[in-house]
Amino acid sequence: MENAVIFLATVLFYFGVWWLFICPAFTAFTGVNHTLKYLGIISVLCLPFNINGNVYTVLGNGESEKNMYSVFSLYQNAKMDTVAFFSIFGYQKAGRDAVIIAGISGYQEAGRNIGVGLSVSGYQKAGTDIFVFVGVSGYQKAGSKAGILFGISGYQEGGDRTIVGIGVSGYQEVGRDAVIAVGVSGYQKAGENAVVFFGVSGYQKAGEVAVTFVGVSGYQGAGESAQNMVGITLYQKVQDKRRVFSAFTKLEKE
Repeated sequence: MENAVIFLATVLFYFGVWWLFICPAFTAFTGVNHTLKYLGIISVLCLPFNINGNVYTVLGNGESEKNMYSVFSLYQNAKMDTVAFFSIFGYQKAGRDAVIIAGISGYQEAGRNIGVGLSVSGYQKAGTDIFVFVGVSGYQKAGSKAGILFGISGYQEGGDRTIVGIGVSGYQEVGRDAVIAVGVSGYQKAGENAVVFFGVSGYQKAGEVAVTFVGVSGYQGAGESAQNMVGITLYQKVQDKRRVFSAFTKLEKE
């Protein structure tokens, strides 16, 4: 029943888009026969085919007791996996894994993992891991790992690790390690290690080690050691020990 209502809403939405934006540009499409023809085409493309509990569709939206697969969807809700090749401000909720190959993801929630290929992601929450290959992520919260390979991360929170390969990270908070390979880090707070390999770090706070291998670091606070291997750190604090404007240095606890 839910999919029938969603199907009707989807057809009306796409038909409205066609009628308002496409039809006026092509006067040949304004006849009754053409209108019925394209309404039929839209309906077929939006049909959610249910095969053994799995839902398959081209442009449709829907819910599934197992998995849902689509070429392009705005709404997917499944007890197992949701997969969309393309999406624009879409909504995905999956009991296991939620995947978008390319597009703009508005909201993603998964019991296990979230994967995005080339995309802009608004909100992502996963029980295990979140990974964006190339793109921009506004908010990521993962039970284990939250990562972006190439791109910009606004907020990352993970139980185990938060990772940015090449890019810019606004905020990272994690139970173990917060890592940026190459780029700019605004704020890192880690239960164990906060690491920037090459780049600029604004604020690093770690339970064990805060380190910038090559670059400039603003603030480093750590339980065991604060390090800047090749570069400058404006302020370092390890327990009761402090250093200001330190270069090529390692500050360790007593």
